[in-house]
Amino acid sequence: AVKVRENGDSELVLECKDEAIRMTVGRKNRYYENVKDSDVFDDLVAAYSGLSRAGDATSLQHKEVVQHHITDWDFLLLRAEANGMIVLVTDGTVNVVKPITTPEAVLQVTYGSSLLEFEAEMDARNQWKSVRARSWDYSNQQLFETDSSSVPFSEPGNISGSTLAEAVNLSQYDMHHSGHRLEEELHEWAKGFLLRSRLAKIRGRAKILGYSEIDPGDMVDLAGVGDRFNGKAYT
Repeated sequence: AVKVRENGDSELVLECKDEAIRMTVGRKNRYYENVKDSDVFDDLVAAYSGLSRAGDATSLQHKEVVQHHITDWDFLLLRAEANGMIVLVTDGTVNVVKPITTPEAVLQVTYGSSLLEFEAEMDARNQWKSVRARSWDYSNQQLFETDSSSVPFSEPGNISGSTLAEAVNLSQYDMHHSGHRLEEELHEWAKGFLLRSRLAKIRGRAKILGYSEIDPGDMVDLAGVGDRFNGKAYT
């Protein structure tokens, strides 16, 4: 982009994106049979030269999976979300993984020294006590359900998402699927949605002096920003 200001100053803006940007263009239709979601991930990424797929494998095998009039990127995100996974891209490698908060922080960011700007917020409306997923079991003409009330996720700050959820005090967050889904599939869906809730407990941004060793998915140790926000944060 080129911009010319009224005072005569000019500005050139160059925005660079990973090659995976090609997955976001063009709606596709595909029909898969007897596949795992990780097989679908591999197939979606393999359609683009220069890209490779890395990350976790899924265990549940579907009888069928349908991609209908949606970009490969959006379909990848949907299937990853259904398994409680996230998608991270680094230098042409598409990583589909579960968020892990056990690794050591790659960097400590401290107010008063390395932290130049910081904005963060915590909102109890984003936190659920538990998540319940339901689908229709056509074999006995009844609703089938499963729920999740905890996920393996280490949260920063001195107050947990489950404690924040008591402010709204919604007993369960309900999700419904109009089709028939297996118990394992419903359970992963519920766990994934609760995990996204815990990930959203603290949201914000930090500006620091240049450091090239941080990648999306790394842990960063926040210090000096108050007990509510101090601790290891997932980037």
